[in-house]
Amino acid sequence: MKNFNKTLLIALFAVLLTGFYSQSNAQLVSPPSNLLPIAGATNTSLTPDLEWSHPLAGLATFRIQVATDDGFAPGSIVLDQGGINGNTLYSVPANILDTITEDHWNGSAVPDEYKLYKNYPNPFNPSTNINFDVKESGFVSLKVYNMLGQEVANLINQDLSAGKYQTTFDAVGLSSGIYIVNYSINDFNTSMKIALNK
Repeated sequence: MKNFNKTLLIALFAVLLTGFYSQSNAQLVSPPSNLLPIAGATNTSLTPDLEWSHPLAGLATFRIQVATDDGFAPGSIVLDQGGINGNTLYSVPANILDTITEDHWNGSAVPDEYKLYKNYPNPFNPSTNINFDVKESGFVSLKVYNMLGQEVANLINQDLSAGKYQTTFDAVGLSSGIYIVNYSINDFNTSMKIALNK
């Protein structure tokens, strides 16, 4: 389980057959959509897979930039990678993200609410990352159930201090299907569905 508060700033560009397109110029074509993790995300793994969709993906390659500054100022860009096919996942190298400043990594910000984030990837095989926020210290229970209500994994069962956390659910040995993740702490309780697709 990781506890961190990292800001991941992403710019995604498409190089079309007709020329170069950037997100700041919407006159040429609509920008790439469904970018995950989202630009400015603070709950990502050390090696996130970037996913996106684009109506012209078959006619374009993509360029990804990751920076520590939301203005992508000179010197703040830690990754600038082009020539990426729009139909593939791209995993940001861990050593690149390690160069992000300490202010963006292990930050001191305390969440203002309890929250369970959508897992990624989803669908997944065989493992997926689950992020959650702890507003105030307390006993955290994070469990996974099958659709029959049977517990299949006990991911976290301990006291945690306020902060942002990530853990991994490994579904090796489980069959394909829909599973329920339940997160509870103090008086807060929430659940979400995840899909294992082998």
